[in-house]
Amino acid sequence: VEPNQFLGLELNPRAAVIAELVLWIGWLRYRLANTPEAIGTPVLPPLNNINFGRHGGYDAVIVRDETGQPDLKNPRTPAWPEAEFIIGNPPFIGKGKDMREALGDDYVDVLPTLYSRVPRSADYVMYWWDRAAMELSKQARRIGFISTNSIKQVFNRAVIESHLSDLEHPVHLCFAIHDHPWRAGVRDAAVVRTCMTVAAKGQGVGSLLHVKSETALETDDPVIEFTVSQGVIHSDLSVGANAGAAVSLRANQAISWNGVMLSGRGFLPNEADVRAIKEAGESAILRKFISGKDVTGRDRARLIIDPNGMAEEILRAKFPTSYSILLRRVFEERKKKRDDAFRTKWWLFGRNRSDLRDAVANLTRYIIVPETSVFRLFQFVAADILPEHRLVCIASEDAFVLGVLLSRVHVDWSLRTGGTLEDRPTYTKSRCLDPFPFPEPSPACRDVVRALAEEIDKTRQIALTANGRLTTTGLYRLVEQVRSGAELSPAREAEVTKARARILAKLHDDLDGAVASAYGWTWPLAPAEVIDRLVRLNAERAGEEAQGVVRWLRPGYQEARLSQQGERDVVEAVTE
Repeated sequence: VEPNQFLGLELNPRAAVIAELVLWIGWLRYRLANTPEAIGTPVLPPLNNINFGRHGGYDAVIVRDETGQPDLKNPRTPAWPEAEFIIGNPPFIGKGKDMREALGDDYVDVLPTLYSRVPRSADYVMYWWDRAAMELSKQARRIGFISTNSIKQVFNRAVIESHLSDLEHPVHLCFAIHDHPWRAGVRDAAVVRTCMTVAAKGQGVGSLLHVKSETALETDDPVIEFTVSQGVIHSDLSVGANAGAAVSLRANQAISWNGVMLSGRGFLPNEADVRAIKEAGESAILRKFISGKDVTGRDRARLIIDPNGMAEEILRAKFPTSYSILLRRVFEERKKKRDDAFRTKWWLFGRNRSDLRDAVANLTRYIIVPETSVFRLFQFVAADILPEHRLVCIASEDAFVLGVLLSRVHVDWSLRTGGTLEDRPTYTKSRCLDPFPFPEPSPACRDVVRALAEEIDKTRQIALTANGRLTTTGLYRLVEQVRSGAELSPAREAEVTKARARILAKLHDDLDGAVASAYGWTWPLAPAEVIDRLVRLNAERAGEEAQGVVRWLRPGYQEARLSQQGERDVVEAVTE
């Protein structure tokens, strides 16, 4: 083994030289310690293993021209060196606007023409994963990458799934760690959660490692213990029943959307602007507004200027004060947007969510949940409150639906099918809700679930009202402590009692049992068993729907809505 066997690609010319030097020093130290007689003359022949031996940097994603700039006039994928094993820690740039800021609009816009398997909403690291997986159809035997744990998010794992299910050139995950700490050996440094994935040619099974415990992360010698699961590793980095194969059900269509996307913070008026709008007699344009932070923390009771699709001349004529505020606070910001509609219709929200507005128009309340939060915080909000786009909204006022969503059954399902952002699980409507098979219980069982869901929702509101500094997340951390069975200090016990955390824990336990009974199951069940049963039920329901039997969540409304839409998907794509 010698250094020229280790090949590499590096965009930064300085880093490329350093990488070559590190290889040289590492090889020399090994020889000195083990076989010094093997050191020849010269000590090390010239190396040409980094960037094909060329001076300068090398872009592994898009070919660059002689000046070092991406060749966007004739875009093409660059050559990679022939290697049996490909490993790396690709640059984490993120996606969307972060990727555009780092790489430029033209660079990002050309990527889909070169990498058809990678969705536009995927992270930059997935272009590396995709290209490496393509090399498995050639000479490569295995590929392995370290990435952030966002690789489990829906758009990212779609890339992995496309290769796992490729019939002509199948690959399989032979090793994975789906949530591993990554921390520099520096005290107080932030902990980043990473994933490690290794893929090999053909079909097969693999080892999936789960972090059991982690200590001494601030040192150079962290201690991490794992449990290991063997089996086929799916694209969501799980083994067992393949929840990723569950299909969207018609029963869940035309009832859920993300909230409005503002595309401009100026739609949220300050106190002076609110006074001016009210004094001008334009209060009708103000709506109560709620965001994910209001749900996970405490409701800030904010108002928003809501043009709701109004033509500019009508807005200017009917609400001149509000229009002037938007002109001052939104116009300049929207002029800088890439999206033509955002620039030309600057006075309107980026995404108005007319379908959601129509769906809740005749309701007194509906259900929301943050896309990203430590806990699954489903709750009712009044129908006159406008949600922001990081909230998933379910247009149902039925407490039975809320109860099922709050239950451990759905939590287990959504934790498996959703993704992860840093250390928080994400709730993705298309994977967590659309394929989820709701139970069809007796009326009596349905009423039990309704009553418990109503009491949970009411108990939380009372707890937050009685504890001025308590957040919803904080409340559920207290519930977590209660469920741990640990002995609490007198002060913490008083806090738990005041927050009704023991009551809430008991209500949730009762709800879990009631929802399991609604499915006809005994309780408790291990999460893996819950997933297995739901995957099988999803397949059964899909078969029923193919025969015309649909178990609507909101009968009447969904059928009429889908009919109006000509049987097409009514979900608006959320893009930035």
